[in-house]
Amino acid sequence: MTTAPACRLYEIFTTLAHFCREPEYEAAMIVLTPQPTLGTARTSHRRATPDTGSGSPTATEMHDRTRRIRFTLLRRRLDGQIAAEAPLPDSVDIRRRCAELTARGSRLALAVALVNILDAADERRTNPASALILDHEAVLRERDQIEELIGRLRGGEAVSPRGVALVRLLVRDSRGPLYHHRNDNTLHDALAKIARAL
Repeated sequence: MTTAPACRLYEIFTTLAHFCREPEYEAAMIVLTPQPTLGTARTSHRRATPDTGSGSPTATEMHDRTRRIRFTLLRRRLDGQIAAEAPLPDSVDIRRRCAELTARGSRLALAVALVNILDAADERRTNPASALILDHEAVLRERDQIEELIGRLRGGEAVSPRGVALVRLLVRDSRGPLYHHRNDNTLHDALAKIARAL
């Protein structure tokens, strides 16, 4: 069985996958869940697919997977463009993505993810032997800033697409300062940048 913090982090990406409809979070559920110890059964988080009898995906399933991957890659590229400080090109894709980022559902999904990250950091502190991948010390040091960010995302005031894009990039970057100590890119700096952009 996985540890409680691992289940908490799995819950973070389950929430994001549900609200944002992005398969990248399903992959993160598997990547960030610790491996089981000897004598325990591994819990599968893979999406259930219809049994075709042959064991191979159908043409329809392959088309759906390809479409979802392309859609996810497009969103990643757009998020990167929106998060950058350079002027945005005027395109239908950019305008649509900005509207998606600032929509209520997207904001609430990110707020829930941050709440779960705080809870996971608390659990990680009480269990130093946990295999959970999370820089809990950095998260706990920045608790006030994270809680303020949660309030902004939950609140009724308008937020900028760039600020929300930066939050999304922070949460989903498994090599970023939420999950690993970085001297060149601290969590404090990332949160300060988000606060300025929002």
